Amino acid sequence: FRGPDNVGGRSRCLLIDKDNNNTLYTGGVSGALFKSTNQGGSWYPLTLGYDNFGVMCIAQANDGSLMYGTGEAGLLLTPINGTEQSGFQGMGMFRSTDGGETFELVPTSQTFGNIYVLAKDPRNGNLFAGSSNGIRSSTDNGATWTLVRGGSCSDFKFNKDGKALASIGNSVWSVTDPTDMNSYVQVADIPSSNRSAITWYKSEPDYA
Repeated sequence: FRGPDNVGGRSRCLLIDKDNNNTLYTGGVSGALFKSTNQGGSWYPLTLGYDNFGVMCIAQANDGSLMYGTGEAGLLLTPINGTEQSGFQGMGMFRSTDGGETFELVPTSQTFGNIYVLAKDPRNGNLFAGSSNGIRSSTDNGATWTLVRGGSCSDFKFNKDGKALASIGNSVWSVTDPTDMNSYVQVADIPSSNRSAITWYKSEPDYA
């Protein structure tokens, strides 16, 4: 999936609206959130001109609220000469309660650092944000957030039964209760890596 080709840069995220599968959202790492109402046939920007460079992730809460996290800096690989490739610093998390027509900055989210991933617990709809400054949870559809644990989290995925895996630092962690920092257990037999991506089998929830 390449995303819109007129502006925005690389697309790192795609969301299908939970109430209408004709409606899609994607974001560009060079700025702007885009929306399609015809299953990706055409796109238009929702946030063009906003100071929200580096749209990295999108989530939709149970009540339909949309939110996206910003900031790609720190996620890119560093060349041998020590100069990092381009990547914008995050400017926080933005939230919409009107289907993406308007967005507002989530209070205190500028302290999250670069927000790399948003995930929703299928059991209760709680939301989780993984960032360069830790993992946070929300129980009110993204309006407010609470720090769960520290560490730079670049990926966080639930299976259909609510078990989670998280990429934190250079390791992958198994999570039974994502709101309890003591339930994060490092997976010993996965080699250390500074850039990991996680996915689960939908048909076999024990396989990732």
